[in-house]
Amino acid sequence: NIREATPEAVSLYRKYLSRYPDHVPTLASLGKMLVQIGRGEQAIRFLDRVLEIDPTQVEALNSLAVAHALAGRQERALQLLHRSVATNPDHSLSWINLGQALEGTGKLENALQAYMEAIRLQPDTSEARQRRQRLVSSRPKN
Repeated sequence: NIREATPEAVSLYRKYLSRYPDHVPTLASLGKMLVQIGRGEQAIRFLDRVLEIDPTQVEALNSLAVAHALAGRQERALQLLHRSVATNPDHSLSWINLGQALEGTGKLENALQAYMEAIRLQPDTSEARQRRQRLVSSRPKN
């Protein structure tokens, strides 16, 4: 598994997929890597294929949601993230990503609830705590 997103890494993944086109871990890793380097539209094709083969792939659902969000398709991102938390409700990153997507669509109370669920699942998650705190601090005082 390659960790650094580089053009060479993308090339290696593509080469491997030319021999094993339905290898889910490679499809998922390539999709995630393409998202990381800002090639979300390309990533969608690989991540969609992962989910055709294995609809329960939570990491692929999250990466696909991020790709759609980056492309400005917030509603599609929300659908995928809701599917992700329904598929694996114990996956804290799914809840964090759902919170971000909800924030992006102005659903702040729902975002707060998503961050709280991520914290409940993984109490040491600083990202969810920081996002929750920022959201609470920005609320109008009554």
